[in-house]
Amino acid sequence: MRLSDKIAEWNSLTPFYTFEFFPPRTEQGFDNLVSRIERLSKFNPLAVSITWGAGGSTKDWSLKLADICRNDHEVNTIMHLTCTNMQVGTVEDALRAAREKGIRNILALRGDPPRGEDHWIPSDPRFTSGLDLVKFIKSTPEFRDYFCVGVAAYPDGHTESTASEEEQIRHLKAKVDAGADFIITQLFYDADSFL
Repeated sequence: MRLSDKIAEWNSLTPFYTFEFFPPRTEQGFDNLVSRIERLSKFNPLAVSITWGAGGSTKDWSLKLADICRNDHEVNTIMHLTCTNMQVGTVEDALRAAREKGIRNILALRGDPPRGEDHWIPSDPRFTSGLDLVKFIKSTPEFRDYFCVGVAAYPDGHTESTASEEEQIRHLKAKVDAGADFIITQLFYDADSFL
């Protein structure tokens, strides 16, 4: 189910919550996580979020884990997708794989630098930020109506940005104007800065 629809249908006074999982790099770690997900899914989270890994380093594990969450445990799943080390063909492949597994929700992110790199450098000039992924997904007929696309927001400001708060809000608005359906924030401690 599209996360935006699930949020709109939420009619409880109880806040909803999601879990985020980072795919392990070993088979044993993966099996351990899957058994924990099975137990955690019984708490009925609104969704689970599966990270993509720095530079797409865990993309195969991410797709496998998202598939297990969505299809074996019937938990609404959000798959992260980053720009790091991605070109049009690899973005399309990842989106097609997600669609084949019934995953409806994508969190479009710039991503972290590849392992061992200090700075983030795009490998394809068409994908330099989460905004570019949103534009691509929402402008591609094959994907635009299927995926519910989320984006990141930073109540305390993006750690790598020197932009003013107003400029960062404009960037967030650009992501929404491009078609983002939901926004997920980083962890923050000052609720007033969020509100």
